[in-house]
Amino acid sequence: MAALDWTFAPMANLEREFDRLRRQMDSVFGRIGPDFAAGFPPINIYDRDAEMIVAVQAPGMRKEDLGIELRENTLTVTGRRDAPEASRDASTLREESAFGEFRRSVRLEPRLAQDKVEAKLKDGILWLRLPKSEEAKSKQISINA
Repeated sequence: MAALDWTFAPMANLEREFDRLRRQMDSVFGRIGPDFAAGFPPINIYDRDAEMIVAVQAPGMRKEDLGIELRENTLTVTGRRDAPEASRDASTLREESAFGEFRRSVRLEPRLAQDKVEAKLKDGILWLRLPKSEEAKSKQISINA
């Protein structure tokens, strides 16, 4: 929960409940098709002392297919993932992969050094390194007797 601004923690709980409900509905009725609303592309966020690392799954995408914006403390990743050519002249029997345009936003630590953000696309994963500003880094506090 360290990646969320504390004022939005109730929204994170609500999002988890919606995900749990969606999984239950999928288990009862089956998943009908790709669901961008369920969180495509998947995003992992790691909090370190001096930086945050964001990993966005982007298999089959090129850097030209992706867009990244950091505004205040909201990271938005946009892009397009095209269906493979093999699917264009075939009947689909099962499709679990999501294709098309997407937009995914997540709230992050509010004190990031936005001018020092780095992005790298490697092996189907978009890696973002978001350094924290000096005041956001943890500090050791000595105890006086």
